Amino acid sequence: MKRTVLSLMILATLFMGGACSKDSSVETLSVLSLSSDSFTCKGGLGSAEFNLEGISAQSSQPEWLKVQTFESTLLFNVWSNSSPDSRTAQIIVTAPNAEPIKISVSQEGFKGIYATPESINFSDDVKTASVALVVYGEFSVAFTENPDNAFSYAVDGKVVKFSVNRNQGRENVSGRAVITPADGSDPVTISLFLPMKSVYDYLIGTWQVRNNTNASGHTYPMIFSVKESQASFNVRVDAPGVSPYPFTAEFINGKVKVSTGQTMGTDGTTYYNFHFNGPQNGSGTYIYNGYGTVAMEATPVFDEQAGTITLNFTDNGQGKEKQARDWAFWCGSKYWNFASPVAFYTNLELQKSY
Repeated sequence: MKRTVLSLMILATLFMGGACSKDSSVETLSVLSLSSDSFTCKGGLGSAEFNLEGISAQSSQPEWLKVQTFESTLLFNVWSNSSPDSRTAQIIVTAPNAEPIKISVSQEGFKGIYATPESINFSDDVKTASVALVVYGEFSVAFTENPDNAFSYAVDGKVVKFSVNRNQGRENVSGRAVITPADGSDPVTISLFLPMKSVYDYLIGTWQVRNNTNASGHTYPMIFSVKESQASFNVRVDAPGVSPYPFTAEFINGKVKVSTGQTMGTDGTTYYNFHFNGPQNGSGTYIYNGYGTVAMEATPVFDEQAGTITLNFTDNGQGKEKQARDWAFWCGSKYWNFASPVAFYTNLELQKSY
């Protein structure tokens, strides 16, 4: 009997010892550091470090609180809050052989005003643009800079539609509008800008012949259109036959440059080409039909009162002793077959209104 009681006591001791050993294997999960648990309405990123590795996490509000884990690190992303109400969510963090713990993350409700975009660039092609607002309650719009009422606006719900009331001109035009929430929070400023029209763009259109001392007396207009924007033009002489076929004028350093020796086009029967004639070493008349042998340039001159632009073409010196003087347009049964004259100009000066 004594032996039986002793055996039972030994078994009980072993069982209790085993139970105590199992309880001691449960670990305690704790936070070592936490970057932040409170955020403004703009949201942001947060992180936490734990004493145990192999953690996992779950968000109670995954639609605005995103979580990710790596070893002993928790990363979380709080999205912006567009509601005026504050909100709170829980992050439940677990680790092997440890009880889960919770981290509470709170975020303020939206305050103030957001505007997208906060700057607008207008042009002759873009006359209106809308600014979308995130704001609760009433708001007001007022210009703090608006020269000669160049800009205007209209409000449609939480959208402010801005307009420019003029075309691009010879000067830049800047404006500012301030949108102020009625709740007294900070306003937002919208920058408005209408850049000056580029000189290149002013040159597009029909030019009249203001001066031609050539015996031909031709006054056929020249029509400039875009070839490569801000870099070159297609130029058509508005004369019989040749008008569909342009030559090229470059726009370099604010000047219009025309190089000699250009084939212009053909209808399959008649071929049109253009070149300069001129002296060498100040005398004689030579045909320069090798491309770029000589060239002429003109600097656009603006007359603000008359509203006109003038181009006065002169030799640019690249041919050295060879000089460009006369513009010669010919056609024939092939290129550089001078069978029929088309148009001739000397001391050419063009002018157009703007």
